[in-house]
Amino acid sequence: MKPLSNVRAGRRQEAQAKCGEHEWLHARLRGDLKLNLEETGFEKGGVMKVLLNKQLRYGAAIAVLTLGLVPTGVHAFQIDTGSDVKIRWDNTIKYSAAFRVRSPDDRLLANVNGDDGNRNFDKGLISNRIDLLSEFDISYRGFGFSASGAAWRDQVYFSNTDNDSPATANSYSVSNDSFTRETRDQHGQKVELLNAFIYGNVDLRDVPLNFRAGRHTLLWGESLFGADNGIAYGQAPIDYVKLNSVPNTQAKELFMPVTQISGTAQLTEQLTVAAYYQLEWRKSRIPAAGSYFSDADILDRGGERLSFAPVVGIADLYRGDDQEASDSGQFGVSFHYLPSGIDLDLGFYALRFNDKQPQVYLSPGAGVGPGSPPDKVGEYSLVYAEGIELYGISASTTLFGMNVAGEVSTRRNTPLVSSVVLAPGQVADNDGNPAYAVGNSLHAQISAIQVLGPGPAGLWDSAVLLGEVTTNHVMSITENEAAFDPARSRTAVGFRGVVEASYFQVAPGIDLTVPIGLGYNPLGKSGVATKFNSGGNGTTRGGDVSIGLTVLYQQTWRAGVNYTHYYGNHETQTQLDRDFISFTIQRSF
Repeated sequence: MKPLSNVRAGRRQEAQAKCGEHEWLHARLRGDLKLNLEETGFEKGGVMKVLLNKQLRYGAAIAVLTLGLVPTGVHAFQIDTGSDVKIRWDNTIKYSAAFRVRSPDDRLLANVNGDDGNRNFDKGLISNRIDLLSEFDISYRGFGFSASGAAWRDQVYFSNTDNDSPATANSYSVSNDSFTRETRDQHGQKVELLNAFIYGNVDLRDVPLNFRAGRHTLLWGESLFGADNGIAYGQAPIDYVKLNSVPNTQAKELFMPVTQISGTAQLTEQLTVAAYYQLEWRKSRIPAAGSYFSDADILDRGGERLSFAPVVGIADLYRGDDQEASDSGQFGVSFHYLPSGIDLDLGFYALRFNDKQPQVYLSPGAGVGPGSPPDKVGEYSLVYAEGIELYGISASTTLFGMNVAGEVSTRRNTPLVSSVVLAPGQVADNDGNPAYAVGNSLHAQISAIQVLGPGPAGLWDSAVLLGEVTTNHVMSITENEAAFDPARSRTAVGFRGVVEASYFQVAPGIDLTVPIGLGYNPLGKSGVATKFNSGGNGTTRGGDVSIGLTVLYQQTWRAGVNYTHYYGNHETQTQLDRDFISFTIQRSF
């Protein structure tokens, strides 16, 4: 048997000989992981030569960080039909557990409307969960159908909470030591359809065309981590539960699919055009009231009551009817251009969308009458703005061996983070007559990805560095300026970076990866994005840091451990005391 060091060196040298010093990892990712371009927002089975080279260069580097989440394609179940019909079925089952390592901070518990998620969990177990992801695909000569679904159960949400403060519990449907039904439904047990769409490739008068129809995710722009700051924000809802619980998650993995029709046409070797029309509106998935990462007891699922007093039960607003957005009126068009003789990809975008994150209307006196609870003094409701326009440009290139990408966009008629109290009898909606602040905003972000070969003195076999700077600015407030939240800033800046070192064949069949992530907001608490570069209610001069270890065995079994620490000032960092350590083990088949 060859020494392990020789096996590792031989594996690395063989790949490098085929693809070059800086491209060998890309080839490994493309070959071993079968990187799915459809999940990065590009058409399945596409012929988009203008986009493909860029996406392989960009996506392969990103995929290094998603090894713990994406099933390895080499273990897919494929049915041999003996014809041009191809059938593929992938499944991944995962068990995970997470533990809180810091006690609740009394300074954060002082907020009666933001303490339930904190009080519900003492130090110790916060998640005990099993997940199943199933993906099915059938294709025939460029046409096909793809579907995927997920199911999970977290036993923690079927147990009693650690909340021993009935005077500050905002729920009224259950006691202070129980989770509400809606919170349990979201976090405790759920089966959901992810993708379900038909796709195809056709030629129309020598113009290659890709199309998809059904529930799927389509993402434009160059967002690496800043999901709520980029162009893609207008195209799909965000899973903030995943953002909190899975450190170092990239933007493309946070967006949830919606029902839509989309297509891409390659007009020339240098120019492509894409468009979509959405038939479904979905709101973003916010940690439900009372769940571990919840920092607002009124949002969203499980939110029942808001207190005007230091304790609940004296003067409270009860949850009224939310104003959700329409399923119609959401569409977009984009152009990608590849100038001759230059390694440059330019994108141009125009979108119209309805917001997936809510504003809150407080309505004292509403719904109060005979038979009302004695503490009820009004109602509150969540409101989702409609008719937002977005215009943007993007660029990506290779510079000094790095992939460098950026985008700039503006949002018109966009809702701003607001504090809204309606006068008795005042009527407000989510479109023509809003009560929240409305304005125009500017957004920009730039990212870099560097893939490294073997480190000095064997420090690593390969490594990847990713970093992104994001910023947004409120250019103008066109309606209801007085409603703009005074605790928010007109300008905010954030940074997020990840370094991951990989070690191949440290033992027979075993690869190791060590990811280290850092998030920091040096300036401002965004007045546009409530959770800007943060899993909580925004932060400034604070952030998070994480470190982990992942073990891959025989390209089938994967196990990992990760520690996440939050830092900053308790006045702006609502996750300050939520440090946690998580463990996962999964198998793909």
